[in-house]
Amino acid sequence: WPMKFDLTRWNKAYFDRLKDFVDYAASIDVVVNVFFDDLIDQAYFDVNAFNPMNNINGTENSGPIDYFTMDGHPVMTAYHDSMIAKIVRELNYADNVIYFICDETGEAGIGRDAVYYKKVYDWLSQTIDVIKNTEKSLPKKHPVASQQQLCAYPLDFSGDSRTDFDVYQYTWMAFNQESGGLRALDYEYHHNKPLDMNETKNIRKDMTGMM
Repeated sequence: WPMKFDLTRWNKAYFDRLKDFVDYAASIDVVVNVFFDDLIDQAYFDVNAFNPMNNINGTENSGPIDYFTMDGHPVMTAYHDSMIAKIVRELNYADNVIYFICDETGEAGIGRDAVYYKKVYDWLSQTIDVIKNTEKSLPKKHPVASQQQLCAYPLDFSGDSRTDFDVYQYTWMAFNQESGGLRALDYEYHHNKPLDMNETKNIRKDMTGMM
């Protein structure tokens, strides 16, 4: 990178553009799903602002796997939480926003053990707390959505009272233990939350035994 991020300074142009996007979406009756992280591709860490190679603030070199935990990098975690709180404050005025804590929640460490995924679970849980705690003193409260992935330690917030939507991809169960929408009707419907089912075109990625 020819230039590096300063994590103590906010880019006003970024937040102006974000709010312009949300405002335009509202003008055409579109709800914006704002998500804070994506675990589907470890290469994302290469361009992540919290990667110590990309900032001047001395964040720890967690690597692309342990970034998705709070394990051994308190400086990075503090900046990450600060970013989430800033976005939540900036968008509090909007009526067409849902906060999605993370996409593809189990992808970063496929095949790792329950000890690792419990750390991911705790990291995701803290993200929810940051959203909720930030909004406590703000006028509007927004729905929080989570995606379920049945890893060695299930990344499942469907029964958590802090979340309002459950997000599912595929139809039954993907090869990476990502719970699908039809499976959610069988196993998660009793939580009485809206179920979002997307990426249904990827039906062939479902476990073949269920087809």
